[in-house]
Amino acid sequence: PAASLVGNGGNASVTVTGENSRWTNDGGIVIGETSNGVLTVSDGAEVSAERIDLARTSGRLGILNVGAAAGAAAGAAGTLDVGSLVFGSGTGTLVFNHTSSDYLFAADIAGRGTITHLAGETVLTGDNSGFTGTTAVNGGWLTLANDLGGPVVVGEDGQLTVDGGGVSGAVSGSNNGIVNVQGGAAEILDGAEIVNSTTSHGNALVASGDATVAISNSHLESSGSSTTSGSPSAGVYARDRAEITIDGGSVKTTGDRGYAVRTAGGGRITATNVEITTGGVFGYGVQAFGGTAGQETTISLAGGSITTTNTGYAPAVQSTGIGALVSIAGHEDTGVFTITTAGTESAGVAVDRGGRAELEDVGIETAGVGASGLRAYRWSGGEDATIDAARVSIVTKGGYAAGVLVDNEGAGGTIVGGAVIDLTDTDIRTEGRWSHGAHALGATDGGANRISLTGGSITTANEQGRFTQNGDGSRAYALFAEGAGAEIEATGTDIRTYGQRAYGAYATGGGTVTLDD
Repeated sequence: PAASLVGNGGNASVTVTGENSRWTNDGGIVIGETSNGVLTVSDGAEVSAERIDLARTSGRLGILNVGAAAGAAAGAAGTLDVGSLVFGSGTGTLVFNHTSSDYLFAADIAGRGTITHLAGETVLTGDNSGFTGTTAVNGGWLTLANDLGGPVVVGEDGQLTVDGGGVSGAVSGSNNGIVNVQGGAAEILDGAEIVNSTTSHGNALVASGDATVAISNSHLESSGSSTTSGSPSAGVYARDRAEITIDGGSVKTTGDRGYAVRTAGGGRITATNVEITTGGVFGYGVQAFGGTAGQETTISLAGGSITTTNTGYAPAVQSTGIGALVSIAGHEDTGVFTITTAGTESAGVAVDRGGRAELEDVGIETAGVGASGLRAYRWSGGEDATIDAARVSIVTKGGYAAGVLVDNEGAGGTIVGGAVIDLTDTDIRTEGRWSHGAHALGATDGGANRISLTGGSITTANEQGRFTQNGDGSRAYALFAEGAGAEIEATGTDIRTYGQRAYGAYATGGGTVTLDD
């Protein structure tokens, strides 16, 4: 059967309204063929067709309104009994601006256009994975009960629920996500997948402003990659006061400078029993990026794991800048939180420039050369960097990989103090040569870099030269204070070393080691 045309040979607008109004088509409907076309379905009317084409011809407009047009007051919705809705090469828009609750839209949506949700409660149940345009939830409540091609943008008056489907596509930009919640609200429910397949930098989910997002038992992933520090990607990113909670599921990035979980500018993320994985170089598992006095930028993790698999530089945790705080703890149901890194200089937890970290019931294992379990350092002109840890297990396997390290990255020749690590009932084991249990480097600005241990144990297990002299031996000191301003205090700590020249306590250049009990 021939299709019905709205906008063919002249601009046209058709409104089907009222409970007794029906427009039945044996074939399809084309809105925007050789001219612009608009179809509005409202107030209980019904339109049926096998297929609707919106803006089929390049340069033409095609608009389908459910309830009322954009800019008008919301109206009662009509019914669309349509198998599929296809956006053409023109400018097509599907508008939901209605007063109905639980409005079901079952057509499969495909092609590149715009879905605009302004009012009402709408559930999309069709297979919309072939849609490649943008969905804007500027008002009302949109529920995705099946797959949708992205991106989706949620405005401050909008609400999004992903329940039974997922959102996928490719979008680039450090502040852009395949789901982008800009001040509104979103919930991502069990089994959803939010995937950004960009080859540039981009995020899976971003929340900003006063946005709130709740995610449960879902998978979020970005393949975004970048070569510059100013253009990272993230699986989940909260910025500018936004708040995200995650319960179960997984977050993953695969590209370079892909941070799985990230906060900045007062953003807050709380995650429980989440598996966090990165695959790229500079692929931090989590990063809290502070820098504004009086503003808390936080990540709180309870249960779960962080794994960075790249053999280059890929620390698991970074807390950087004043106001940044990463808190990690085990969980009563899943036990110890585990952190694993594979790369060179890839610390388990690193804090700097005023960043802070708090750890309880955490297990850390690093494999790379120079990959410390915990590292705190202060940049010249920055604030003190601190780590507080209780009941933490640390194992480093590479050479030159201290269990815990306080040092500096001073500029202009000034080696600054202000890095502090406090440990309670923490067990440290190192296996590489020159891999000290606790290593404090000094400062030239009159400050101090300090490590404090209460209880727990240190074992440097590298056995080179243990029974027969072998070169310079293992040189894996249990406690090493190197230079003026380097301070280590150990109270009630069990200390064991195995290799040649692996001293239990060693201080040089004005550093101090204090032992008690």
